[in-house]
Amino acid sequence: MNKAVFLFLFFLLFATFPSTVQAQTGTQALKDLDKTFTAFQYREVLKKGRFYLGEPYIQKKDSLAIYTYMLNAAYAIQDTSQARQFILTILKINPQYNMNPATTSPKIIELFDSVKAQHPAFPKETSTVKKPAILDTVFVHTGLSPGTTIATLILPGSGHWFRGYSKEGYIRGGISLALLTSTIYSVIHTRQLEIDYLKETRATEMNDRYNTYNTNYKWRNVLFAAYIGWSIYNLFDLSEKIPALSIDAHSKSLSAHIRIPLN
Repeated sequence: MNKAVFLFLFFLLFATFPSTVQAQTGTQALKDLDKTFTAFQYREVLKKGRFYLGEPYIQKKDSLAIYTYMLNAAYAIQDTSQARQFILTILKINPQYNMNPATTSPKIIELFDSVKAQHPAFPKETSTVKKPAILDTVFVHTGLSPGTTIATLILPGSGHWFRGYSKEGYIRGGISLALLTSTIYSVIHTRQLEIDYLKETRATEMNDRYNTYNTNYKWRNVLFAAYIGWSIYNLFDLSEKIPALSIDAHSKSLSAHIRIPLN
């Protein structure tokens, strides 16, 4: 009974943890940027903004707010070239986006409207042929975040869930839970067999108990190795699904995409 309760609580922890982090941290990131911006630490805003944009819990509406903070920070340090880049990125995410005049400097709104007028073509796709997903996506983070990596190593499949591969995440997570449960049971069972073997005093039974213990000990090690291998495989698979870096140039016809593999 205790084992069943333990496994239920273990599964419940991993089932509820991602949504809790997502609900809290997106808002926390924006509060942190706002605090840093109002302290006039504009270069720190740019640094933190790039970090937060790479986190899996950041939603589309959050990313627009983060880019707006970065736009204001770039303009504040008189880096208009970088400010223009942020405007282009914002328009790629939402071509209909407009700056809020109540919270934005008129000069920044003027720059935003100017760039928007110079690049009126962020048209909706009229052809029946789909563009590659990379053309409609903005990537600003290099590789997997530490949180996603740790989650994948602890419970393979949770990293896929974090990154939006929900169906695949549930399947991989289910396999991981089954393998983890088997491993935990094997550890407990092997330990009990070792105790029984050490307590045995009858010479006729000692050899049989040792063989049983030895077989289960080997299987326990196999399960350990399998779980570690499964974790590494899932980490590699997830890293292959996520482009490591995507940089869009000023020209609409030019883009550079760089992948840095783990191995």
